[in-house]
Amino acid sequence: MLRKFVGPKSKRLKMDTRKHRSHSTHMGGPSSAIHVRDGSHPQFTNGHSHGTGQYLTAAANINNHLGGHKTWVSEVEHFKALSTTAYVHNAAQEKFIEEYLTEMRQSYMAQEVRSNEELEAKVEKAEEAWLSAHGVCKVSKSVVEVDNVAIVDLKGKDVCREERVEVSTLSAGPDKKELEKVLRKVRNEHIPKVSPSPSPENFRYLENSIRMLVSKQTICFCVDIEAYESNTKVVTEIGISIYDPRENLYSAVPNFRTYHLIVSESMRLRNNKFVCDYKDCFLQGESMVMTLNSCVEFIQSLINYYMLPRTEPDGTWNRAFVGHNVKGDLRWLSSIGVKIPKDLDHEVLALGHKKKRIGVLDTEKLFRLSYGSKGSSLGKILRLLEIPHAYLHNAGNDAYFTLKLLMHFCDISFRKRLGMDDLYGMAHKIEMWGERDHHEPKILPMSYTLATKEFTNPSLRRKIVSQTEFGGCRFFMDPFQAFKFRGT
Repeated sequence: MLRKFVGPKSKRLKMDTRKHRSHSTHMGGPSSAIHVRDGSHPQFTNGHSHGTGQYLTAAANINNHLGGHKTWVSEVEHFKALSTTAYVHNAAQEKFIEEYLTEMRQSYMAQEVRSNEELEAKVEKAEEAWLSAHGVCKVSKSVVEVDNVAIVDLKGKDVCREERVEVSTLSAGPDKKELEKVLRKVRNEHIPKVSPSPSPENFRYLENSIRMLVSKQTICFCVDIEAYESNTKVVTEIGISIYDPRENLYSAVPNFRTYHLIVSESMRLRNNKFVCDYKDCFLQGESMVMTLNSCVEFIQSLINYYMLPRTEPDGTWNRAFVGHNVKGDLRWLSSIGVKIPKDLDHEVLALGHKKKRIGVLDTEKLFRLSYGSKGSSLGKILRLLEIPHAYLHNAGNDAYFTLKLLMHFCDISFRKRLGMDDLYGMAHKIEMWGERDHHEPKILPMSYTLATKEFTNPSLRRKIVSQTEFGGCRFFMDPFQAFKFRGT
């Protein structure tokens, strides 16, 4: 995923390894530093700067012949058989989930009351200190605003309460705006801010996300897009990671299917202004290089198979698109010609309804609703929750780690072990990491840089053993063959 921010430019080591990879083809000129196996790719023209012209021409001529329904995934026997698997309700599991959610509700409401009382005391103390410092007397307090704020009671019903906002009347002295600024700072710095509890929709989003994942009834389709930072209309990479509970009925660990697509027309465009370009650092096997049109067909076939039920047993499963700020990624897919199913349930409020809708589970939204916006980037949340990760801003890796984050975030045992419902503890942990980011240097592995440097120097006799191995890239003309190559 591409996020704009101001910061120092990242440096990337560029290399030409043609002398060392006899079975690879060097694509796109020396600046791209990407090597593709089975290099039967048509040569790029040199008439367009940075490959943007080739990409825009390809985007204008997309032919999505699968439309919103056809798929060749079900032609593979394994996936055809999956469509005959129906979900079996587990009453004991449902009881376990509901008991936990009741406890979580009670805990959040108790912490909200405590947090509000502490904030009120802080505001009153700060106000008194300011008034005393400026020699101003507080004449009276008056109620200036009354809001009805919806909350959820312990049984999940919506109730209302009145929030009385009081302001002081000052006898004389400095402008009240100075005092308001001081009090605003106190409110902004107060932790924790209990976000889900006051709004039934927000809290229900967290609850239903947990229900969808822990029940093991939801097929999750996670997507991540990397765009060219100099022209964000140009898509350079697409990552897809899929969790299908039908393939995990008897698995001890979650089994994901993860794909990393590199768009051939924009292949030589490398990001380096705002983020590092890790296009060739996919951790889940080989990256697949395809034309933009083939990428669209590949993605469309997967969406049509996983997101659209085709048999009666198929219809017993819930489905959800997953991502980190996933609305942007879905818009990107639409912009290149992928048909996204309509009537998406962005608030996952239709869970349990007879007519199933495709949910949208956003890890950024889940985090912000629970803990606020500070430290809400994918990498920082993974670090906060102690989930091992590496080489983010590779679309395939981002899709995989986003899906992994969602499953950890919604796993009841994991939430209990990490104390994720202790909003005070989590808030202080977030603050601690913020301080460390500000005052401490980042600790980065050097093995990749050293190994790359050694690889380009054949005169070295002793070489350091690499800590990370990447699968490299392979070109596919036919997206169906690419799918079968990645295994069934």
